[in-house]
Amino acid sequence: MTIRLNLGCGPDIRPGWTNIDAHPMHPGITPGNVTRLDIPPGTVDEILASDILEHMPLLEWPRVLAHWVGLLKPGGRITVQCPDMEALSRRVLEAAAMADHDELDECMRRIFGGQNGPGMAHLCGFSGGRLSRALAECGCEVVDVSRHNWNVTVVGVMP
Repeated sequence: MTIRLNLGCGPDIRPGWTNIDAHPMHPGITPGNVTRLDIPPGTVDEILASDILEHMPLLEWPRVLAHWVGLLKPGGRITVQCPDMEALSRRVLEAAAMADHDELDECMRRIFGGQNGPGMAHLCGFSGGRLSRALAECGCEVVDVSRHNWNVTVVGVMP
């Protein structure tokens, strides 16, 4: 049986996946704390952690990421997407130089989170390099780094 986890899924409910969120908003979401999943290590085929790691406290995210990676079986894959702090930092400087307050506000929302409900603030930030190093330190082989829409996505595979 294939086990796929969509962590901190919000409204992104994926068929064939276990969609987990601390604040379930829709049917089909398993309520749960993604920082302490009660799943045997080495049993998960794929993890999607899209726009969730930045919600972890600065001192806690390394443990959480290591926990997620530890759930993967050999050949298992993890995809982590976060706001791209490198791109956003450059855009903040450009918007400030042009006095583009709307763009500055949008950058600030992406950097600090929407803060429109429990757990919706961003408590840490990432670049592609930082995410890649963190996944490698957890034992993953980084197979892809991509950037789009002010986000960075890093894919790791367990050897």
